[in-house]
Amino acid sequence: MKHIRKFELFVSAFVLSTFCCFIVLLTKVDISSKLEVLEGFLPTPVLFKEKNAVYLGLGIIGATVMPHSLYLGSNLVKPRLREFDIHYGSYRIESNEHGEPIHKPSLNAIGYCLNYSYIELILSLCIIAVFINSSILIVSAASLFGKPGADDADLIFIYDLLCYYISDQAGLIFALAMFFSAIAAGVICTMSGMIIAEGSIHWTINPLFRRLVTRTISIIPCLFMALFSGRSGVASILNLSQVVLSLILPFVTAPLLYFTMNKEIMTVKVYDDDNNEISFSNSNNNVSATSNETTTLLTNEFNVKKVDFSNSTIMTALGFISWFTIGFLNIYLIIQWLRGEEIHF
Repeated sequence: MKHIRKFELFVSAFVLSTFCCFIVLLTKVDISSKLEVLEGFLPTPVLFKEKNAVYLGLGIIGATVMPHSLYLGSNLVKPRLREFDIHYGSYRIESNEHGEPIHKPSLNAIGYCLNYSYIELILSLCIIAVFINSSILIVSAASLFGKPGADDADLIFIYDLLCYYISDQAGLIFALAMFFSAIAAGVICTMSGMIIAEGSIHWTINPLFRRLVTRTISIIPCLFMALFSGRSGVASILNLSQVVLSLILPFVTAPLLYFTMNKEIMTVKVYDDDNNEISFSNSNNNVSATSNETTTLLTNEFNVKKVDFSNSTIMTALGFISWFTIGFLNIYLIIQWLRGEEIHF
């Protein structure tokens, strides 16, 4: 866990630095109507009326919920589960269907990591990621709307406009925010690529070389566009990459929805020496001998107690609604492109 904590602190430092930069930028712009800002978070028919609105909206979704971060987040949980069980003497090894030894986390370890994951998810995705992506739009709209050249401005030109219309300090803070976010995103992409390479493709090469290979593959398109297309090419591939992330999102989250609603997969055994675990409770699940809610206590023919962590009906419904909404918007964008409608890449 020592190396993982270093990695988490490293990424968190850059993300929080980006967060702080946009807090400062928000204090430097004049937001005339706070109500209009709040209305911007609600669904609106403008999404289907304005040209490129769906394209840009999907780019925001892809930038906020990065599909590759799901792999990284899932992988980082495993050593935390292992550390908890080793520390409290409940570490168990069982064989899977292929006869390979695997760690079976205890109920207490799962409960601890769930609470940790809830806090991490709320802070990183629902607060920080949403705030940063919203702040980019709010700062740009409040300071540059109606200004000459602002309609088709890329990131570099936005820096120039902020320096001109607000101050050089505002432009510098914006540039620093982009730099900090790029470092954090680059590290997350590299680690996610490494995890997929060793977990799905089963690469066994040196980890350092594996990271260099996966990172090089991801950098080549950006380098090609920067060398041969200039500033406009970099801006185009940046927007396109975010939309591609959104297009991939339904394929990545579909197995996740299936796994989390499957009672067989989401059931955890409770052993005789885990009696103290039966009274464990957290914010979403209440595990007890009399529990009849989302998490229930079951007994099989061998009298081995089990706890069901599968999603409730409401959570499953919300998950499918989100999945179908993103999928519908992706299909709508593809249909627009196939019909020959002008989409600004």
